[in-house]
Amino acid sequence: MSTNPHAGGRLMSAGAPPARARLAMIMLHGRGGTPEEMAGLAEHIGLPDIAIRAASGGQFMVA
Repeated sequence: MSTNPHAGGRLMSAGAPPARARLAMIMLHGRGGTPEEMAGLAEHIGLPDIAIRAASGGQFMVA
């Protein structure tokens, strides 16, 4: 079992397919946010030739 809280997280893809994209954007969300919220923000920005990736964060852990 991994102790990495980010292992096994989801990766969301949006925007242009990487093969046709002019640029790539890696989006990060804050605590409590989701990759899907980042997709909505990317859509709002309106850059159709950008490939977008957003990963889900792990659970917040207190040591």
